[in-house]
Amino acid sequence: VVLPWMKEEMAAKGVDSETTFYVQDSPTLRVQPGPCARSVTPYNDQQYGHQPGELNFWIPFTDVDEIKTTLWAEENEDQG
Repeated sequence: VVLPWMKEEMAAKGVDSETTFYVQDSPTLRVQPGPCARSVTPYNDQQYGHQPGELNFWIPFTDVDEIKTTLWAEENEDQG
């Protein structure tokens, strides 16, 4: 779903259409039950062996306001 859209966007910007993409064979699924008062220490995916430039998608399956769970993301690496 995402990859064809990315290729179209890149082609519209003049990027070579033969660009190669690599995807993870078995996606990682993380589950955070809620409501939950616990939290984890801030971390980045590279600390767990993920490659630089990796794209992550957060897909909440419930109302995040109801379960009081959220995702914090940094704009720049190691900037908090």
